[in-house]
Amino acid sequence: MSGDGARGADRPARTWPRGTPVDAEAAVRTTCGSCGATWDVHENLAGYRFRCESCQAWVNVPRPDRATPLQIEMGRALARSEGGDAEARVDTALVPIEEMPVDEEGLRRVELATGKVYEGDISPNTAMAPGSVRNVRNDVRKRWTTRTSLEIALMLLSILLPQILLLEFASEDQRIVLSPLAAMVGGIGVILVGFAAPEYTFGALRRAPLWSWAAGVGGAAVAIGCALGWAALAETLGHESGLPAEVTGMREVLGVSGLLVVYAASPALFEELAFRGLLQGRLMALMGWLPGLLSTAMLFAAAHGISMGTPLHLGIGLYLGWLRDRCGSLWPGILLHFAYNGTLVLTAAP
Repeated sequence: MSGDGARGADRPARTWPRGTPVDAEAAVRTTCGSCGATWDVHENLAGYRFRCESCQAWVNVPRPDRATPLQIEMGRALARSEGGDAEARVDTALVPIEEMPVDEEGLRRVELATGKVYEGDISPNTAMAPGSVRNVRNDVRKRWTTRTSLEIALMLLSILLPQILLLEFASEDQRIVLSPLAAMVGGIGVILVGFAAPEYTFGALRRAPLWSWAAGVGGAAVAIGCALGWAALAETLGHESGLPAEVTGMREVLGVSGLLVVYAASPALFEELAFRGLLQGRLMALMGWLPGLLSTAMLFAAAHGISMGTPLHLGIGLYLGWLRDRCGSLWPGILLHFAYNGTLVLTAAP
């Protein structure tokens, strides 16, 4: 109810749409806050507002706190028309998110009948399965979009800012010494941002099925071939490697093992947590499986700079995203990522 019902208590309830009888089971009762007129509004208009014909004030139509009998019957009828189980597919538009099913990764999944919008609230702190935040209330979608955009910005800032500062303000000799520190700072940033949604960021650090390791090794073999081709192309263009110029100098200071930690192990772990962990989880929940996969791969490629290697990075990003989604684990992707970056390091070091 809204407003003061005393002034309109002695008048019969009016109906909206005007002149249309509203069955009691399908009615949502509300009161004009200005003149006190009582209205019975059809449940399909819940969440909207209309002008009171007595005083022309806006009257908000509240949302019912549970599914009405009519909504349940409509859901069953729709299920029967689509060939589904009428009893199993009762309208879930008003079921609390805490009662929605959880998949094998611990993500909440909203399954609605065709054309339905989930009327409940979904906090951005709740880890949702792919596509579960597409058909939701506008205010819920806005909060998820804002949160996702902020997390994208913070993740990219964590990964790129230390490297940008080194390139802009440090000499080549200084970059040799400071690169391990920059990698550590970037990794800490990724972990801190990742705690905003730990189910997405760290939830996939679980045991991977055997087939996914084979897929990771096979992908790593392809990535190594691409890395060797990349190094050869860089050499023909007059560059020693596809990595920054200080790599060779850093080998003299840290050795090959140090190079592998800075340029292979650290990016493999932290970039997978950032892109295939948090960002892919968020974007798939918000946009759906395929748009989320493509968007994550494009962000991954853009984070590596727009160059002749962009199509290669985009392809690797797509495969890493697909692998993580299919196997439910980040570890095979981390292996592939390490193999690719590590091959670049080893071919660059004389």
